[in-house]
Amino acid sequence: MSELHSTETLKFLFDTVPGRVYELRLLLQREHHEGLGFNLSSDKVSLTFLNKSNNLIDRRLECKQTSGPARANIDVEVLPPCAITDEIAAGGMASRFLICPPSAIQIEISFNNKLVLCQRIELLPLSVAWNGTEGFKFRAALKNSCQYRRILLERHLQLTACSAVPLDLISNGPITEIDEIIAHFETCSDWREELTELLLPRIDQDYQKRMNKLRQQTVSLRRLGFIGSERGYERLFGMGEVFWLRESLYVDQLVLLDLDLIIIETTNNSGLGPEDAEWSWAFSSLNGSLPELGASLLNSAQLNGVPVHLWVTVTPDCAKFWRRCAASVGRVIAEGENENWSSLSRRPYKIPQATDLIACSVASLHERNYDQILIPVVTDAFQCLEFAALVKNSLQLNPLMTDFFNDFEISELDILFSTKPGRINGFYKKNRAGQRSLLQTAGIVLLSSQSVRSDRDLAMIAMDAIASGAIPVLFGTPRSDMPILHELYSVQNIDDFIGFWALYRVRWMRDRYWRYLSRFVMRNHCWNSKHRKTLLGQDPFPNGFDKPLISALLVTNLKGSLLDGLKSFRLQSWPNKELIIVVRSNFSTNDIPKLRKNEYILNVLQCHNIVENVNLAIKQSKGRYWTKMEDNNHYSSTFLEDTALSYKSTQADIICRQSAFFFLNGSEQTHVRPSAFSKCNIIISDCCLTYESLSADKTYVAEWLPLTNKNLYCLNWFREKSLSEARIFIADSTSIIPNLSSNENIPATSPSAPSLEFYTCAETKLLDLLEVEG
Repeated sequence: MSELHSTETLKFLFDTVPGRVYELRLLLQREHHEGLGFNLSSDKVSLTFLNKSNNLIDRRLECKQTSGPARANIDVEVLPPCAITDEIAAGGMASRFLICPPSAIQIEISFNNKLVLCQRIELLPLSVAWNGTEGFKFRAALKNSCQYRRILLERHLQLTACSAVPLDLISNGPITEIDEIIAHFETCSDWREELTELLLPRIDQDYQKRMNKLRQQTVSLRRLGFIGSERGYERLFGMGEVFWLRESLYVDQLVLLDLDLIIIETTNNSGLGPEDAEWSWAFSSLNGSLPELGASLLNSAQLNGVPVHLWVTVTPDCAKFWRRCAASVGRVIAEGENENWSSLSRRPYKIPQATDLIACSVASLHERNYDQILIPVVTDAFQCLEFAALVKNSLQLNPLMTDFFNDFEISELDILFSTKPGRINGFYKKNRAGQRSLLQTAGIVLLSSQSVRSDRDLAMIAMDAIASGAIPVLFGTPRSDMPILHELYSVQNIDDFIGFWALYRVRWMRDRYWRYLSRFVMRNHCWNSKHRKTLLGQDPFPNGFDKPLISALLVTNLKGSLLDGLKSFRLQSWPNKELIIVVRSNFSTNDIPKLRKNEYILNVLQCHNIVENVNLAIKQSKGRYWTKMEDNNHYSSTFLEDTALSYKSTQADIICRQSAFFFLNGSEQTHVRPSAFSKCNIIISDCCLTYESLSADKTYVAEWLPLTNKNLYCLNWFREKSLSEARIFIADSTSIIPNLSSNENIPATSPSAPSLEFYTCAETKLLDLLEVEG
């Protein structure tokens, strides 16, 4: 039984874990009532979920449960005033089932009727794999139990026809809730279709588009000779012209390619192919000496006047194998700013371990199935029995098992997990393009903290997964103090994992958590100008590339709205920003608050329409990107930062958002449009969009908005750009919540009626949707 915090009359408080399924067991008895006699009855029990701030959680909004609003009143059977024997207690013990929503750490259970006594109450966490046969077995056992309870009460109580409704509640109430829970956990994953998508050439073509657009932004494209991994090549490709150096051809390559720099990455094999598989061993040895072949290349580079940098991407313990090579090159650069590199023969330049947001992009070409679970280092299951048990118990979720580092046979997995041959999806595509595609398709990436790979390797996969739009989950506790691993959701058993999976199938919750992780990666695990200069000798990108100026455009005609718009802008976390305010009425000087140096105001004639005002703001803006901000909408404090991240990751020309939530300020009601979630994080060619979040890159989209049809100007402009092959990306739908008056219509996502669900929700709770803590 969960810990009971309060024994106040008719009110109980229990601790809960978000995502867990609980059974609420109640034995209720009524005091004497003339009209009911000794018959069964039913009464309302109120369930209220609370977060750590003691604020109410609306569980429909959080977990899609349909059994009631935030303060759910559930019907529970109540015994008559009688002596409670063991048989009557067994028959009268009611069961109700619920999922604890995200952020809810407590549940308050209270009773409205003072004539109803609570003889016993328990809140029990359940450990059931609801999405498989185990869930249906539980349902069958529960149905038998409910029938047995009904028989006990009919046998030991003298019931009349007045007890028919409560008896039906005993038979059907718990079953209805279990059916809802099973439906919530129903698996929608089918990797077979996704694997077919991965083979399409357009996936690689989109990667090339992103990388080529990135290279076009360089001011000096260096010619780089490279020896190392495919991932290392990928990270350099956007910063220069990169040439693989071949073991059999390097002498001629040094003469003919006119290289500016050679970079040697500390990997155990080259990404070129079988003929160069041991090429990297030419620069390392078990005793740290430099082999003759490696010394020959360094001598040739020196004769041709080409500097050589050693790029250390292995752990400090392994770096000792490159000691002599480190002493012989012009510069040593080590990934890992907080690590001890004393195993090298010289002090290296330090840069953070990083990923490439553009190569591992969140931009998908089709709607993603976020139920997809990827296990990228499945051979860890052969080393860790606990991890193997987790994988085996999660097979009903249909994960895809592969290994980014080692070969394996699918038959070996069949034996390990005691499955029929071919039951497990085994997939191994050794090249880097295959790995990127899998990460970009997955919803959850499951890693083991007890991996035979180093924490550095696990951190690498985690960063790439986040950059690709997936959420990595760590089984067990991190072995080291690597910050990225401690930011991940950690599970210790199958119950934890199923609970996590249940929470993050709720799309707004998933999107919000991914936004948090992606910002952490962009802030801490992406190279800036200083790091690129350290590795390459000079930064190929212009000043301001890492933190471009973003111009927020605010068109307003109400004094109060102007203050709200200013507040939203000033709370934004993005440091390089400006605000262009267009006032559509005759404000007096006293009406305009004191502006800061990055805030500008334009007072225009009232007769100007919205399109002309937006165009005026665009013309006056100095930022590379402009984005509209409405004065009465709710924005997360990271709205501009998330916009900058989206532009960098997708290399888009235009970014817009499909708003999923709408707040009606007159009635304090929230509407959610579930269909909007399916339109997020994809590159599109045609779509209706909400005008609140329109944004563009002025470098590639210089035309103003069309003046015709001011009510549909965004849609017309958008369609015009899609026909001109502009790169258009739809970002998340949870960093903006439009604030509508009661007489405004909620925009539809298609010509047909919009798909809407209705919730009543206080504004403070609505604003909680915009932010997330680590």
